[in-house]
Amino acid sequence: MAVLRCHTHGVSFTAYPPGHYPYGQVPLVDLGLDGSDLSLEEGDDPLTGTLLQAAGDAGRGELWVRQGAPIPPDAVRSTQRRRLFGVAALLGLVVASASASQSLGLELVAEVAQVPASLLFASSAALKKTRGLETWGRQIKVVLERPLAQRGSWLADRLATLGFLAGRWGRPYRWTCDAGGRLIQLGKPFWSARSRDGP
Repeated sequence: MAVLRCHTHGVSFTAYPPGHYPYGQVPLVDLGLDGSDLSLEEGDDPLTGTLLQAAGDAGRGELWVRQGAPIPPDAVRSTQRRRLFGVAALLGLVVASASASQSLGLELVAEVAQVPASLLFASSAALKKTRGLETWGRQIKVVLERPLAQRGSWLADRLATLGFLAGRWGRPYRWTCDAGGRLIQLGKPFWSARSRDGP
């Protein structure tokens, strides 16, 4: 993470490494510093070491310990539950907070994440029926199956855009190193879709 200042405009801003999100303790997607996808060995789980690991573990029935100081030290059940809820809210499957009037529209999530809206509606309905972490993990993994096939910066860009559209963080940008470098807005085509769907 770096704090940068534009002397021309007198504005400071934070730049996160590729795949990270504001104030996140773990990345959304594990990417190299140049934004490239990290190659995995046969059988490696692409969710390991990311915010999505909680869903991967729960979906396999691996519930984190209830208390203590395991390795990593934050891998306790309350953290797993909180991360599952956060990912479900990011995907529009649940309402983010009691004060939120609505969740991120599932049609918009379907458009951004390139998943069928019917799958999102079915998973959202399944989550409303239970608090069981294994079910939550399986439903989130089902929703993420197609996006995870793309992986890399494609997935990172879409998750960053969903976080912005859900109001969880500011507008995402990506720095490109071509032709001297430039800052490009992520997900701009989806922002007009949000205005059609309401706030």
